[in-house]
Order: sequence, then structure tokens, then C-alpha cells
Amino acid sequence: MLMRWLWARVIWSGPGWYRILKREPCSPVYRPDAMLDMADLPIARREIFAGKGYLLTNTLQTTRGCPFDCEFCSVTAFYGRKYRERPVEQVLAELEVLCKQNSFAFFVDDNLVANRRYALSLFSAMKGMGFKWLSHAPIDFAGDPELMRAAGESGCIGMFVGFESLNQESLVAMGKVTNQATSYLEQAKVFRDHGIGILGSFVLGSDGDTPAIFEPILRFCEAARIEAAIFPILTPYPGTKVRERLETEGRITSNDWRDYDMGHVNFIPRGMSAAELQAGHDWLNRSFYSFSSMYRRIFKLHRSVQVFAPMNFGFRSAIRRTAKVMV
Repeated sequence: MLMRWLWARVIWSGPGWYRILKREPCSPVYRPDAMLDMADLPIARREIFAGKGYLLTNTLQTTRGCPFDCEFCSVTAFYGRKYRERPVEQVLAELEVLCKQNSFAFFVDDNLVANRRYALSLFSAMKGMGFKWLSHAPIDFAGDPELMRAAGESGCIGMFVGFESLNQESLVAMGKVTNQATSYLEQAKVFRDHGIGILGSFVLGSDGDTPAIFEPILRFCEAARIEAAIFPILTPYPGTKVRERLETEGRITSNDWRDYDMGHVNFIPRGMSAAELQAGHDWLNRSFYSFSSMYRRIFKLHRSVQVFAPMNFGFRSAIRRTAKVMV
């Protein structure tokens, strides 16, 4: 019986099992010959989440890849720079199933609007489906009124937006070509005017950063009424340009994967000490998610509050728990 089962595995599971049975050595890394055709992307088996208390299981992906190549970002190392789209008809069919379970959806795409024609087609088709959804978009999305209006009308209530820095020189150095720091306040207002809240991201520890950066970031977020934000410490993930550069410069201080959570300093900063960077990161998180800051940013009624208010309290609780563990 055991041999019959093993033989079935050889037949149905392909050459991987054949190598195991012959005791041939396995490769530490397996790479495909080409990127997956997005039309072949399998539907997630969401039934395995039943009864496990997950807040949101209505997640789906429509595109992969990013046309940009920011120094710190692992997306291009993982998915490549070629932007690839899943057929809109397939996405809509999956959404029809999801809407029977939950009216919220999260598109996990790293840049949902990189192909304007594709995004406009998707948003137009989603109008009237009754979804409230979130995804990722660059800040210059604000410069396309037609596309932003279509997103809002299709139910978009929030976008993850990488501001990354308030220093234009730092933005240029990291390859963030879509960002103009002097336009941030105006662009954030455009998002809000279309009913789209912002989960902002600011990378801390770039070579142009000093201990003076932390308070201006907080004040900007409050002035722009950024509904929620994360403040990751620059992290040299394998495959990124920043990893290659910091390795060449001998500035990486830890290769322990437990330090690669974007909350620990694992390299030698240039404009401040590692201790100053860590302290600034911790202060910024505590200050942003203080009750006073939360009041300044989200006290006015806005349709995105239904998502971002709980998010703020969730982040606040997580930060406080982490602080207790670190003591």
C-alpha cells in the first residue's frame, strides 16, 4: 500500500518526487523559467480561514510587478519590473463570489494604478457592486482626477501611499521618481476630497536623515490629516539595491532574520547613530498613535474613518504591547 501511494506521488507530482525517491540532491533554490501568466493565477482557498478569527479574508491580486525600482523596495526583486495584469473578467468573477461573504475587499497589488487603462476599466466595472475596498497607489495618483474619481465611485476608501521622505534629495537618492515633497499636502487633500483615506509610509534612516527628521514627519502627518501611517526603519532586504550598496560599504550589522522586521536597526546609519535612529522610530510611532494625534488627524467624519479609526487603535495597542516586551 505504501509503495502504491509513493508511486502515485511520482506519477502525479512530477520530477520533484522522482528525485526524492532516487535520493538525488535537492536544489536550495528553485526558479521558474518565466514569470507566471496572470491569467493562470489560482483563486485563493479562503475556506481554510473559516472559524479562525481573521479580520479580513477578502484579499485578491490583479497585477504584479512595478515599473519603478526604488532602492529599498523588494517588489522588483520578487516580481520584476514588468507590470502584468490579470484579465479584468477573472477579477470581476472573483469579486462576485467575495461580495456574498463581505462587502470589504483588499487588493494586495503593489501599485494598482500603474496601467491607467487597466485600472480605469476595472474601476468602471466595479461601480455599483457595493464594495468598500483598499489597495496601494503612488502619491501622484492624485494628479489623475478621472482615475481617482472612478476609484472613489467604485468604492475605494483607502490607499497605502509611500511618501518615504520629506527631503527631496533623499527621494532622488532612493529612486522615488514619482514623489515631489513640496506637493504632498495638496495631493493628500485630493485623496480626501475623493473619499479616499491614506495609510502613509515614511522610511527612516536614509543617508540624508538626521535626528531632526522625526518631528517634522509627525507635524506633516497631522497637518495633512494622514489617517494612518507606518514608519519603517530602512531594511536591507536581500535582492534590493540598498542591500548591495550597504554590503559594499560594510555597513550591515546584522543578518539575523529576526532583526528584519522594519522595527530594528541592522545597519550603520550615516546621519545619526543606530541608537538615535531606533529612539526616533520609537518616539514617532508612540507620538503618531497618541490620542492627541489621533484626534487631530481623524476627528472629522469621513467615509474612510470606518476603516482607519479601528486601524489607529489597533496600531496603538500593538505599539504598546511591543514596548512592554522590549522593557
